[in-house]
Amino acid sequence: MRGRVGDGRLLDDLFAAQAARTPGATALVCGAARLTFAELDTRVAQLAVLLAGHGVRPEAPVALCLERGPDLIAGTLAVLRAGGVLVPLDPGHPAQRLAELLADSGALLVLTDREAGRPLPAHGPARLHTDEADSPGGAGSPGGGAGRPGGAGPGPGAPVRPLPANAACLMYTSGSSGRPKGVVIPHANLVNLHLDYLARCVGPTVRAAGGRRLRVAHTLPAAFDASWAPLMWLVAGHELHVVDSLTRDDPEALADLCARSRLDVLDDTPSRLRLLLRAGLLSGGGHRPLDVTAGGEALDTALCAELARADGVVCRNTYGPTEATVDALSWRVRPGAGPLI
Repeated sequence: MRGRVGDGRLLDDLFAAQAARTPGATALVCGAARLTFAELDTRVAQLAVLLAGHGVRPEAPVALCLERGPDLIAGTLAVLRAGGVLVPLDPGHPAQRLAELLADSGALLVLTDREAGRPLPAHGPARLHTDEADSPGGAGSPGGGAGRPGGAGPGPGAPVRPLPANAACLMYTSGSSGRPKGVVIPHANLVNLHLDYLARCVGPTVRAAGGRRLRVAHTLPAAFDASWAPLMWLVAGHELHVVDSLTRDDPEALADLCARSRLDVLDDTPSRLRLLLRAGLLSGGGHRPLDVTAGGEALDTALCAELARADGVVCRNTYGPTEATVDALSWRVRPGAGPLI
Protein backbone atom coordinates (compact mmCIF):
# COMPACT_ATOMS: atom_id res chain seq x y z
CA MET A 1 0.00 0.00 0.00
CA ARG A 2 2.97 2.32 -0.14
CA GLY A 3 4.95 4.13 -2.81
CA ARG A 4 8.71 4.47 -2.79
CA VAL A 5 10.33 7.36 -0.99
CA GLY A 6 13.94 8.18 -1.63
CA ASP A 7 14.27 11.72 -2.93
CA GLY A 8 14.30 13.47 0.44
CA ARG A 9 10.92 15.15 0.09
CA LEU A 10 8.90 16.11 3.17
CA LEU A 11 5.14 16.52 3.46
CA ASP A 12 5.73 20.25 3.92
CA ASP A 13 7.57 20.35 0.59
CA LEU A 14 4.56 18.79 -1.11
CA PHE A 15 2.15 21.22 0.55
CA ALA A 16 4.29 24.26 -0.31
CA ALA A 17 4.59 23.10 -3.93
CA GLN A 18 0.80 22.72 -4.14
CA ALA A 19 0.32 26.20 -2.66
CA ALA A 20 2.65 27.59 -5.33
CA ARG A 21 0.70 25.82 -8.10
CA THR A 22 -2.80 26.86 -6.94
CA PRO A 23 -2.37 29.91 -4.67
CA GLY A 24 -5.87 31.27 -5.26
CA ALA A 25 -7.76 28.00 -4.86
CA THR A 26 -9.66 27.42 -1.63
CA ALA A 27 -7.65 25.17 0.66
CA LEU A 28 -9.50 25.30 3.96
CA VAL A 29 -13.11 25.88 5.03
CA CYS A 30 -14.06 26.14 8.71
CA GLY A 31 -17.59 27.45 9.08
CA ALA A 32 -17.59 30.97 7.64
CA ALA A 33 -13.79 31.09 7.43
CA ARG A 34 -12.21 30.29 4.08
CA LEU A 35 -8.47 30.28 3.33
CA THR A 36 -6.82 29.97 -0.04
CA PHE A 37 -3.69 27.89 -0.42
CA ALA A 38 -1.61 31.07 -0.39
CA GLU A 39 -3.30 32.29 2.79
CA LEU A 40 -2.91 28.93 4.51
CA ASP A 41 0.75 28.74 3.48
CA THR A 42 1.32 32.23 4.90
CA ARG A 43 -0.30 31.24 8.19
CA VAL A 44 1.81 28.08 8.34
CA ALA A 45 4.91 30.23 7.76
CA GLN A 46 3.92 32.65 10.54
CA LEU A 47 3.41 29.87 13.06
CA ALA A 48 6.57 28.02 11.98
CA VAL A 49 8.69 31.14 12.55
CA LEU A 50 6.99 31.64 15.93
CA LEU A 51 7.85 28.07 16.91
CA ALA A 52 11.42 28.29 15.64
CA GLY A 53 11.89 31.55 17.53
CA HIS A 54 11.04 29.68 20.73
CA GLY A 55 13.64 27.00 20.19
CA VAL A 56 11.80 24.39 18.14
CA ARG A 57 14.22 22.35 16.09
CA PRO A 58 14.20 18.83 14.58
CA GLU A 59 13.29 16.14 17.14
CA ALA A 60 11.87 18.69 19.62
CA PRO A 61 8.37 17.57 20.73
CA VAL A 62 5.70 20.26 20.34
CA ALA A 63 2.21 19.63 21.72
CA LEU A 64 -0.71 21.02 19.73
CA CYS A 65 -3.89 21.71 21.71
CA LEU A 66 -6.43 23.62 19.62
CA GLU A 67 -10.14 23.55 18.90
CA ARG A 68 -11.36 22.55 15.46
CA GLY A 69 -10.64 25.58 13.29
CA PRO A 70 -8.16 26.98 10.76
CA ASP A 71 -5.22 27.02 13.18
CA LEU A 72 -5.65 23.32 13.95
CA ILE A 73 -4.57 22.59 10.36
CA ALA A 74 -2.11 25.48 10.06
CA GLY A 75 -0.55 24.54 13.40
CA THR A 76 -0.15 20.91 12.37
CA LEU A 77 1.70 21.90 9.19
CA ALA A 78 3.68 24.59 11.04
CA VAL A 79 5.13 22.11 13.53
CA LEU A 80 6.27 19.95 10.61
CA ARG A 81 7.75 22.99 8.87
CA ALA A 82 9.59 24.07 12.00
CA GLY A 83 11.07 20.58 12.25
CA GLY A 84 9.37 19.76 15.55
CA VAL A 85 7.69 16.52 16.53
CA LEU A 86 3.94 17.05 16.57
CA VAL A 87 2.15 15.78 19.69
CA PRO A 88 -1.57 16.32 19.01
CA LEU A 89 -3.79 16.71 22.07
CA ASP A 90 -7.57 16.79 22.27
CA PRO A 91 -8.67 19.79 24.41
CA GLY A 92 -11.80 17.81 25.25
CA HIS A 93 -9.84 15.15 27.09
CA PRO A 94 -9.66 15.19 30.91
CA ALA A 95 -7.00 17.47 32.36
CA GLN A 96 -5.26 14.51 34.01
CA ARG A 97 -4.82 12.71 30.69
CA LEU A 98 -3.46 15.86 29.04
CA ALA A 99 -0.99 16.31 31.90
CA GLU A 100 0.17 12.69 31.58
CA LEU A 101 0.69 12.95 27.83
CA LEU A 102 2.63 16.20 28.16
CA ALA A 103 4.88 14.67 30.80
CA ASP A 104 5.44 11.46 28.87
CA SER A 105 6.16 13.22 25.57
CA GLY A 106 8.66 15.65 27.08
CA ALA A 107 7.05 18.46 25.07
CA LEU A 108 9.19 21.57 24.77
CA LEU A 109 6.09 23.75 24.58
CA VAL A 110 2.39 23.70 23.75
CA LEU A 111 0.97 25.56 20.77
CA THR A 112 -2.54 26.51 21.85
CA ASP A 113 -4.87 29.45 22.38
CA ARG A 114 -6.39 30.94 25.49
CA GLU A 115 -9.62 28.92 25.27
CA ALA A 116 -8.26 25.49 24.28
CA GLY A 117 -5.42 25.86 26.77
CA ARG A 118 -7.68 26.09 29.82
CA PRO A 119 -7.45 22.37 30.79
CA LEU A 120 -3.66 22.27 30.44
CA PRO A 121 -1.61 21.88 33.64
CA ALA A 122 -0.40 25.13 35.16
CA HIS A 123 3.09 23.76 35.75
CA GLY A 124 3.49 21.97 32.43
CA PRO A 125 5.46 23.09 29.36
CA ALA A 126 5.43 26.72 28.30
CA ARG A 127 2.35 27.77 26.34
CA LEU A 128 2.70 29.52 23.02
CA HIS A 129 -0.53 31.15 21.88
CA THR A 130 -1.30 31.23 18.18
CA ASP A 131 -2.23 34.93 18.28
CA GLU A 132 1.41 35.71 19.04
CA ALA A 133 2.07 35.04 15.34
CA ASP A 134 -0.44 37.68 14.25
CA SER A 135 1.87 40.71 14.39
CA PRO A 136 2.35 42.35 10.97
CA GLY A 137 5.43 41.21 9.10
CA GLY A 138 6.05 38.36 11.50
CA ALA A 139 6.66 35.76 8.85
CA GLY A 140 6.59 37.41 5.44
CA SER A 141 4.86 35.88 2.45
CA PRO A 142 5.21 32.37 1.06
CA GLY A 143 6.68 33.75 -2.14
CA GLY A 144 9.53 35.41 -0.27
CA GLY A 145 10.77 32.24 1.39
CA ALA A 146 10.23 33.50 4.93
CA GLY A 147 9.04 30.75 7.24
CA ARG A 148 10.48 28.03 5.01
CA PRO A 149 13.59 26.13 6.14
CA GLY A 150 16.56 27.82 4.55
CA GLY A 151 14.43 30.77 3.43
CA ALA A 152 14.77 34.45 4.23
CA GLY A 153 13.39 34.11 7.73
CA PRO A 154 14.01 36.48 10.62
CA GLY A 155 17.51 35.36 11.56
CA PRO A 156 17.67 33.08 14.61
CA GLY A 157 13.96 32.29 14.30
CA ALA A 158 14.25 30.67 10.87
CA PRO A 159 13.00 27.06 10.82
CA VAL A 160 15.57 24.29 10.52
CA ARG A 161 14.75 21.70 7.87
CA PRO A 162 14.40 18.18 9.30
CA LEU A 163 15.61 15.02 7.58
CA PRO A 164 13.14 12.42 6.23
CA ALA A 165 14.28 10.03 8.98
CA ASN A 166 13.58 12.58 11.72
CA ALA A 167 10.42 12.14 13.79
CA ALA A 168 7.43 14.09 12.46
CA CYS A 169 4.80 13.23 15.04
CA LEU A 170 4.21 11.32 18.24
CA MET A 171 0.76 9.74 18.26
CA TYR A 172 -0.62 8.22 21.46
CA THR A 173 -2.74 5.09 21.32
CA SER A 174 -6.07 4.98 23.14
CA GLY A 175 -4.62 3.05 26.04
CA SER A 176 -7.34 0.38 25.84
CA SER A 177 -4.80 -2.29 26.83
CA GLY A 178 -3.14 -0.20 29.55
CA ARG A 179 -1.45 3.19 29.59
CA PRO A 180 -1.44 5.16 26.32
CA LYS A 181 1.67 4.40 24.28
CA GLY A 182 3.46 7.00 22.18
CA VAL A 183 4.24 5.92 18.61
CA VAL A 184 6.82 7.88 16.60
CA ILE A 185 6.09 8.47 12.90
CA PRO A 186 8.99 9.77 10.75
CA HIS A 187 8.62 12.40 8.03
CA ALA A 188 9.34 9.78 5.35
CA ASN A 189 6.35 7.73 6.50
CA LEU A 190 3.98 10.67 6.04
CA VAL A 191 5.25 11.16 2.48
CA ASN A 192 4.79 7.45 1.88
CA LEU A 193 1.23 7.69 3.20
CA HIS A 194 0.58 10.61 0.85
CA LEU A 195 1.88 8.69 -2.17
CA ASP A 196 -0.32 5.76 -1.22
CA TYR A 197 -3.39 8.01 -1.02
CA LEU A 198 -2.60 9.56 -4.40
CA ALA A 199 -2.55 6.14 -6.05
CA ARG A 200 -5.28 4.38 -4.07
CA CYS A 201 -7.85 7.10 -3.29
CA VAL A 202 -7.21 10.56 -4.70
CA GLY A 203 -6.40 9.66 -8.29
CA PRO A 204 -9.32 7.23 -8.86
CA THR A 205 -11.87 9.51 -7.18
CA VAL A 206 -10.73 12.59 -9.11
CA ARG A 207 -11.01 10.64 -12.36
CA ALA A 208 -14.51 9.48 -11.40
CA ALA A 209 -15.44 13.12 -10.73
CA GLY A 210 -14.25 14.23 -14.16
CA GLY A 211 -10.99 15.75 -12.97
CA ARG A 212 -12.43 18.46 -10.71
CA ARG A 213 -11.13 19.43 -7.27
CA LEU A 214 -12.91 17.65 -4.46
CA ARG A 215 -14.35 18.78 -1.13
CA VAL A 216 -13.09 16.67 1.76
CA ALA A 217 -14.55 16.41 5.27
CA HIS A 218 -12.29 16.46 8.32
CA THR A 219 -14.32 14.98 11.18
CA LEU A 220 -11.91 12.93 13.29
CA PRO A 221 -10.10 14.22 16.41
CA ALA A 222 -6.54 15.41 15.75
CA ALA A 223 -5.26 13.03 18.42
CA PHE A 224 -6.57 10.06 16.38
CA ASP A 225 -4.05 8.84 13.78
CA ALA A 226 -6.72 8.54 11.06
CA SER A 227 -7.06 12.35 11.15
CA TRP A 228 -3.97 12.41 8.90
CA ALA A 229 -6.05 10.93 6.06
CA PRO A 230 -7.98 14.09 5.05
CA LEU A 231 -4.74 16.10 5.20
CA MET A 232 -3.41 13.93 2.38
CA TRP A 233 -6.21 15.21 0.16
CA LEU A 234 -5.39 18.82 1.14
CA VAL A 235 -1.73 18.35 0.23
CA ALA A 236 -2.92 16.96 -3.12
CA GLY A 237 -4.72 20.25 -3.83
CA HIS A 238 -8.25 19.58 -2.65
CA GLU A 239 -10.56 21.62 -0.43
CA LEU A 240 -10.55 20.57 3.23
CA HIS A 241 -13.66 21.25 5.34
CA VAL A 242 -12.89 21.09 9.07
CA VAL A 243 -16.17 20.27 10.77
CA ASP A 244 -16.75 21.96 14.12
CA SER A 245 -17.26 19.78 17.20
CA LEU A 246 -20.99 20.47 17.63
CA THR A 247 -21.80 19.54 14.04
CA ARG A 248 -19.44 16.57 14.08
CA ASP A 249 -21.18 15.09 17.13
CA ASP A 250 -24.69 15.50 15.67
CA PRO A 251 -25.31 12.89 12.92
CA GLU A 252 -28.25 14.75 11.39
CA ALA A 253 -26.35 18.06 11.37
CA LEU A 254 -23.29 16.41 9.83
CA ALA A 255 -25.32 14.63 7.14
CA ASP A 256 -27.02 17.93 6.35
CA LEU A 257 -23.64 19.70 6.14
CA CYS A 258 -22.34 17.03 3.75
CA ALA A 259 -25.33 17.68 1.49
CA ARG A 260 -25.33 21.49 1.72
CA SER A 261 -21.56 21.86 1.30
CA ARG A 262 -21.53 19.11 -1.34
CA LEU A 263 -18.76 17.21 0.37
CA ASP A 264 -17.25 14.49 -1.78
CA VAL A 265 -14.98 12.59 0.61
CA LEU A 266 -15.66 11.34 4.14
CA ASP A 267 -13.47 9.15 6.36
CA ASP A 268 -14.99 8.08 9.69
CA THR A 269 -15.54 5.17 12.03
CA PRO A 270 -18.16 2.48 11.35
CA SER A 271 -20.16 3.40 14.47
CA ARG A 272 -20.41 7.02 13.36
CA LEU A 273 -21.10 6.09 9.73
CA ARG A 274 -23.99 3.89 10.87
CA LEU A 275 -25.62 6.94 12.49
CA LEU A 276 -24.89 9.09 9.44
CA LEU A 277 -26.58 6.57 7.14
CA ARG A 278 -29.66 6.67 9.38
CA ALA A 279 -29.56 10.45 9.05
CA GLY A 280 -29.68 10.15 5.24
CA LEU A 281 -26.01 10.56 4.26
CA LEU A 282 -26.33 8.28 1.20
CA SER A 283 -30.08 8.35 0.64
CA GLY A 284 -32.48 10.84 -0.88
CA GLY A 285 -32.15 12.78 -4.10
CA GLY A 286 -29.59 15.35 -2.99
CA HIS A 287 -25.82 15.43 -3.09
CA ARG A 288 -23.95 12.56 -1.50
CA PRO A 289 -20.25 11.79 -1.15
CA LEU A 290 -18.32 10.02 -3.90
CA ASP A 291 -15.81 8.39 -1.56
CA VAL A 292 -16.55 7.01 1.93
CA THR A 293 -14.00 5.21 4.10
CA ALA A 294 -14.79 3.25 7.27
CA GLY A 295 -11.89 2.58 9.61
CA GLY A 296 -10.75 2.56 13.20
CA GLU A 297 -13.22 -0.14 14.23
CA ALA A 298 -14.44 -3.48 12.91
CA LEU A 299 -16.93 -3.21 10.05
CA ASP A 300 -19.93 -5.46 10.73
CA THR A 301 -21.80 -7.45 8.09
CA ALA A 302 -24.96 -5.30 8.09
CA LEU A 303 -23.12 -2.01 7.65
CA CYS A 304 -20.86 -3.58 5.04
CA ALA A 305 -23.91 -4.63 3.00
CA GLU A 306 -25.53 -1.20 3.34
CA LEU A 307 -22.39 0.57 2.12
CA ALA A 308 -22.08 -1.89 -0.76
CA ARG A 309 -25.60 -0.98 -1.94
CA ALA A 310 -24.75 2.73 -2.33
CA ASP A 311 -24.76 3.30 -6.09
CA GLY A 312 -22.13 5.70 -7.39
CA VAL A 313 -20.25 5.77 -4.09
CA VAL A 314 -16.86 4.12 -3.60
CA CYS A 315 -16.78 2.70 -0.07
CA ARG A 316 -13.56 1.44 1.48
CA ASN A 317 -12.72 -0.33 4.71
CA THR A 318 -9.25 0.28 6.12
CA TYR A 319 -7.22 -0.94 9.04
CA GLY A 320 -3.85 -0.06 10.43
CA PRO A 321 -2.16 0.16 13.80
CA THR A 322 -0.59 3.52 14.54
CA GLU A 323 2.80 1.87 14.14
CA ALA A 324 1.98 1.32 10.43
CA THR A 325 1.27 5.05 9.87
CA VAL A 326 -2.53 5.07 9.67
CA ASP A 327 -3.32 2.39 7.06
CA ALA A 328 -1.89 -1.10 6.60
CA LEU A 329 -4.82 -2.82 4.84
CA SER A 330 -7.57 -1.51 2.59
CA TRP A 331 -10.29 -3.09 0.48
CA ARG A 332 -13.18 -1.74 -1.56
CA VAL A 333 -16.58 -2.76 -0.25
CA ARG A 334 -18.55 -4.58 -2.96
CA PRO A 335 -21.96 -6.30 -3.11
CA GLY A 336 -21.86 -9.90 -1.98
CA ALA A 337 -18.55 -9.60 -0.16
CA GLY A 338 -18.55 -9.70 3.60
CA PRO A 339 -16.11 -7.79 5.80
CA LEU A 340 -12.57 -8.81 4.90
CA ILE A 341 -10.75 -7.05 7.76
